[in-house]
Amino acid sequence: MNEYFLFSLLTAVAAMMSYINTKFLKLPKAIGLIILAISFSALCAAFLKDDNFLVVALSSFDFKTTVLEGMLSFLLFANALHFNMIDLKKEIKAVFALASIGLLLSAATTAVLIYGFALLIGADLSFGYCLVFGALISPTDPIAVISTLAGNKTIPKHLKTRVVGESLFNDATGIVLFVVLSNIFFFGTGGEFGLVEGSAHVNYTLLIAKQITVEAGGGILLGYIFAKVALVFLNTNRDSETSVFVTLAVASMGYVIAHSLHVSGPIAMVVAGLFIGNSLSDSKKTYPKQVQKIDDFWMIIDNMLNTFLFILIGLELTSIPFNITAFWIGVGGIFIVTIARFISISIPITLVDKKLSKSSTQDNVLVAWSGVRGGISLALALSLPDAGHMIVGITYTVVVLSILVQGSTLKLMLNWIYPPKAEKKSANS
Repeated sequence: MNEYFLFSLLTAVAAMMSYINTKFLKLPKAIGLIILAISFSALCAAFLKDDNFLVVALSSFDFKTTVLEGMLSFLLFANALHFNMIDLKKEIKAVFALASIGLLLSAATTAVLIYGFALLIGADLSFGYCLVFGALISPTDPIAVISTLAGNKTIPKHLKTRVVGESLFNDATGIVLFVVLSNIFFFGTGGEFGLVEGSAHVNYTLLIAKQITVEAGGGILLGYIFAKVALVFLNTNRDSETSVFVTLAVASMGYVIAHSLHVSGPIAMVVAGLFIGNSLSDSKKTYPKQVQKIDDFWMIIDNMLNTFLFILIGLELTSIPFNITAFWIGVGGIFIVTIARFISISIPITLVDKKLSKSSTQDNVLVAWSGVRGGISLALALSLPDAGHMIVGITYTVVVLSILVQGSTLKLMLNWIYPPKAEKKSANS
């Protein structure tokens, strides 16, 4: 089936499901759309023949390519564009500690715990595969919870900054780590990375550190260059339509250039979006219409792509190679990745803040619980060869449960840790 038909079908499904959710279910967007998409996929699989055009169309969506090579650059750029760099500077140590040390700790802890759980239930899952799973599941996707965090006025601003800031940067770290580990354990290209007999552990560690440093550093530099070039055009032009095209060119072609230079495209998009967004914010009083048009355009793009992403996650049900073992490891995995995230948050934050009070522990619990997994983790899992079918099934289970369980209970967690002020007043009276 051609791409235009698939896009048209996805748009029609998105319109129908968005209407049903807003009109009848009234659930948070991520939760409502995934429930509807999974239900739709299950009904198609149960009542339609394998050669039915709808079943064939659903199985034709290339989730990995659509997310990693299509949506990701625009989503990261859009989120960074509306992120306040002043707030980021105040929490820069915590954000980068979580996105680097925290993510590596999370991946390692997840791998150890998943491996132990697999042994406990008698599943055949090697430790190398568990390391790959730890790398792909550790990056957080706050898209499902940003609206909840923004709407709750009792949560401190520094926590919002940490959650969103971490998610903007940890995707890149997670992707680099995943690529290195999957090349070693799935594609057998360890020799290309200097992994030799007798010194594997040393070279393995150095390889990861080198790859992350090169890709992250190159991504930061390239993103800064993109922003500076784009701002020359934006500051010397007052046509809103042209300005929108300039930002669109950065988010699309910039990602392609970063990929061709073998540096981190996600980090390049985040850095470019941060610098452009904050420069436009400074220009709001001088050129309000131009800045407003750019903001409105990227808000629409962000909302549309988020809707498509959540629906695609649900529709992917028909293409996931499931078995009962993968399902139960995934069910246990949702608890494991949350515990691993809490550990990986507590250690870096303690090093940065140099204290561990009851209040900071509660904050860490909230940040850990808000670390919802999403489409990037699933797309990475789907890029593995057939030997990784078990990991795909585990990842899909963890992603769906993460969005449904953590996403639906985040507000309760917020109200428990930071009770609304109105309730406090009434209780005191």
